[in-house]
Amino acid sequence: MKKLMILCITAFCFSSAAYADTYEPGDDFTKAKIIVLEKSQTHSFDKIGDADWVKFYAIAQQLYKIRTLNPSYDCDTRIELYNIDGITLLQFADDGIKGEEELIEWRCPKNGVYYVTVKNVNPNIVETVVNYDLVISQPTAPYSGRIEGTVKDSVNKLPVGDVIITTTQRRSALSSPNNGYYDMENHPADNYTLTAQADGYQLFTVSGTLSASGVDKHDILLCPLTVKKGDLNGDDAIDLKDVLLALKILAGLSETCCDNTDVNGDNKVGMEDVIYILQRVAGLR
Repeated sequence: MKKLMILCITAFCFSSAAYADTYEPGDDFTKAKIIVLEKSQTHSFDKIGDADWVKFYAIAQQLYKIRTLNPSYDCDTRIELYNIDGITLLQFADDGIKGEEELIEWRCPKNGVYYVTVKNVNPNIVETVVNYDLVISQPTAPYSGRIEGTVKDSVNKLPVGDVIITTTQRRSALSSPNNGYYDMENHPADNYTLTAQADGYQLFTVSGTLSASGVDKHDILLCPLTVKKGDLNGDDAIDLKDVLLALKILAGLSETCCDNTDVNGDNKVGMEDVIYILQRVAGLR
């Protein structure tokens, strides 16, 4: 009998672990995973009392819909929306009915990263593992355009996570801490300016034109605020690579360099920058 009980417990734990979704662990707001706006995420409650936390960047005065879809029969989802502190409850949705979808409609008061948690509040749960889909969207006309890319540190080339990425069309995304990837879905076909900002880094901007059903890719190199004058490529060294980059910019073959790294503060790369870098390389400065 004891062996049978151990086997049953082992089988139950294995089954439960096997159904843990790819967004675990995310059991409190400090472990919240990024959700891509306009894109459905499939979640599961893999244990009794499980709570799934996600986060997203919201833009002031924009309307957002937070929905749970396709819940399992024994799943009674409760959605809770929390403020940027991850503690203050702003809204919740819970109709108390198993298998029913839930919806929060919310207008963002100010720019910031907000948190959402979903819980299974069915008191008579039969199955431990239940599934549902979570979607956070802006209720606008459907578009098929998309902007994506990665964000890396220009010095060490490592991914930079939780970078806030926005466009002039009031769309937003956060970059993944794992690989720096960001994904901006349902973007209008139009001219746009994309901005990326993160603590400790210079503001990054780039312009583009997105066609209908098009995909624009922008791989972003963020330059640390501590980057030196003359370090045009932001690799924490002033050498011939910076000279070559300056010459390419002068020849119109490249527009890529870290902001505010020119030597005279005019935010332009000219011959004065080339001479300065050459003198640094030669040890004359």
